[in-house]
Amino acid sequence: MNSLGIRVTSSTIFLSVYNTENKTILSERQALPDLDLPKKLKQIRADFLEFLSKNKIGNVAIKIAEKNALSINLERIAIEGVLQEAIASSEIKSYSIHSLQSVAKSFGIKGKDFKPLVTDAEVFLKFVENKITQTNLRTNNDQREAILLAVSVLN
Repeated sequence: MNSLGIRVTSSTIFLSVYNTENKTILSERQALPDLDLPKKLKQIRADFLEFLSKNKIGNVAIKIAEKNALSINLERIAIEGVLQEAIASSEIKSYSIHSLQSVAKSFGIKGKDFKPLVTDAEVFLKFVENKITQTNLRTNNDQREAILLAVSVLN
């Protein structure tokens, strides 16, 4: 079974599929279409449902905007909502919605210890070395969050 971790920014959706059988990661970035918001959301939903079907996803974890964020991007929240609706409309067995604190908790670590997993590539690789067989992952902070989300579904 494959699990999916999702991280949304104002310009990109980061999707990481964790194959539980061979412990590999497929990371993908989807740039947001340059359309007005309703058409953009419609396109995102269609593309996402196709992605779920193509990758045989069983479980999904999505990182949502923090409630205490200094600035809230309404478009990001709309995109996260459309993704959640698409998940609910699909054949997904289970899905979870996470903050940074809840992802950290799923790994049994404190929130302050989770941040370096996202911001430091070496710390990240050391943390996932027993969970993922790939060691040549080239990632940025958002992709690392998506990967950690995908793996956290199984914890």
